[in-house]
Amino acid sequence: MQQLPEVSSLREAVQTVISSNKKDGYPPTRFIQITSVNDAELTGVCSKVIMKPESLTTLYIAICGNHPELLTIEDFIAVYGENWGFHTDIIKEAQRRRNQFDEWAKRTRYFQ
Repeated sequence: MQQLPEVSSLREAVQTVISSNKKDGYPPTRFIQITSVNDAELTGVCSKVIMKPESLTTLYIAICGNHPELLTIEDFIAVYGENWGFHTDIIKEAQRRRNQFDEWAKRTRYFQ
């Protein structure tokens, strides 16, 4: 279990996810592509990622495979989403996914 990194913005959270994933040997190529938008569009892009079933499948394969400690944008939005203007439904889904990721990893991956 690791402490969730402190971030001050959604952009910083995205950059932290990318950096952490690379450090863990998980190439976040698709995440980098879809988050390469201006800051005004980032909330919408991240909302779509969280609500997209295919992203859950990709993360399942990674977390159950060689990357049980994988840091995700859901980890941050579950905690900071309200401050960053995310809709309640998106925050709840991020929290649900975060709990699911911990179940897949068979431990709490990050605490705040």
